[in-house]
Amino acid sequence: MSGEPPDFCVKSPQVPYIKQAMSTYSSHLGDQLIVGALGLAGETGEVVDIIKKARIENREIDRNHLIEELGDVMWYLAVLCDELGVTFEKVQDKNIEKLRLRYSLGG
Repeated sequence: MSGEPPDFCVKSPQVPYIKQAMSTYSSHLGDQLIVGALGLAGETGEVVDIIKKARIENREIDRNHLIEELGDVMWYLAVLCDELGVTFEKVQDKNIEKLRLRYSLGG
């Protein structure tokens, strides 16, 4: 599924990011689901670590470092979205739908 996103993705404003992210993905990395999931876990851990260390050491969060790591999180999300053939927007919409049903928030 890697490479060009499905036709239904073309109108999403986030597709260009997914396309750009995938242009930096190398097939030698292997299975996109494994790379995406494990990479996401690792990068999320780095985000947590930045916040944890700042709080423990009672100092300001290094915003630039945190933003860099959030970019890495987004890259791995893009890898997973590409493999699944969905846009960020579709994932976001499904999440809001799930939360509205769970918490009876309506539309």
